[in-house]
Amino acid sequence: MKSSIVITLHGVAPDNKSIDGQDTGAAKYTIARSTFIEIASLIKNNQNCTIEEFVDNPSGTYSILTFDDGLISDYEEAFPVLLDKGLKATFFVTTENIGKSGYMNRSQINEMASHGMEIASHGLQHRYLVDLPESDARRELADSKENLQQLMGRSVTSFAPVGGHYLPWMIGFANDSGYRAFATMIPGRTFCCHTGSPLVIRRNHVQSHHQLSYISSLINGDKYLLTKNRIRYTLLTIPKLLLGMDAYDRIKRNLIGESH
Repeated sequence: MKSSIVITLHGVAPDNKSIDGQDTGAAKYTIARSTFIEIASLIKNNQNCTIEEFVDNPSGTYSILTFDDGLISDYEEAFPVLLDKGLKATFFVTTENIGKSGYMNRSQINEMASHGMEIASHGLQHRYLVDLPESDARRELADSKENLQQLMGRSVTSFAPVGGHYLPWMIGFANDSGYRAFATMIPGRTFCCHTGSPLVIRRNHVQSHHQLSYISSLINGDKYLLTKNRIRYTLLTIPKLLLGMDAYDRIKRNLIGESH
């Protein structure tokens, strides 16, 4: 049996600065460069891999770093630290944002891929798949994969829906589209003891307010913390299902604005 703890980040900023072009929903997940260096120092090289490599590894326990959205900070801030520490990561890229202000361009993506980073799909337009007509959701999965493969000249085998929100049929369609891993936002440890495809990946958020002790507990797979986070995630699915994602996000933004 093999397992992994997957840590999810959205951006790494120079200390005491924000990331240009980053949407407000992802900003709370931005961490300082110094914090990311500390996180990278917690991960052992011989237990680190990409999601693509994890699918192929026959056994072992791994720590996996993933980044969502394809922000320019992935290349400018995270990538140099990963190279310095001898680590790899999986970068989920929204294809229609490639080359736009605040996002990575084609040459940067290819440079990262040439150094062993996995470039994976985060859809076409950074939209919640659950809010789209099925035909549009299918295009988000299939066309983004094809676009990335043409851009890089190599296969793309992992997909992460925006916000981690998905419907069961999407996993089957991901398999039909040639994906081997489907990354959710369900927290916890990912176990793999079967040959089913795609492998459903659990991922654990790191937010800007999290202390290093909390992040260290995540990386070490603290069972109490993972269970608590799973319960919280499950409880939050109720208002999301009742309200819909757009209404839920609007209410959340208003509450955050009032608290600030």
